[in-house]
Amino acid sequence: MPNFDLSRRQALAAAAGFGAASALGTRILTPTPALAKAPFSAVKSAGFYTFKHGDAQITVVSDGPLAFGDGRKLMKERTMEDMAKQLEGNFLAADNMVLEQNITVVNTGSNLAIIDTGM
Repeated sequence: MPNFDLSRRQALAAAAGFGAASALGTRILTPTPALAKAPFSAVKSAGFYTFKHGDAQITVVSDGPLAFGDGRKLMKERTMEDMAKQLEGNFLAADNMVLEQNITVVNTGSNLAIIDTGM
């Protein structure tokens, strides 16, 4: 059995850390509606792209590029040549694969939804 010889200060710090971690975990795992709404926007910017889809306004917000390096090495089940064909067929450089990270905001006029795939 391990020896837990903690001072009172260390025990209080550990309890505070566990409390903070559990509070953060609960908020992350339990989504709550923000009850947000916003009017449609006509603002143009280099950092995002907005378009209409039906009655909704969709905004794609760029979070910048994510460089993976040599994309041919990412899939162990495929050969380097096959991966190069796949990447180049999708307009990606095989030896320096860079993907864009984007977040999508859907505005219906009465509700806002943010879609983040977590890439």
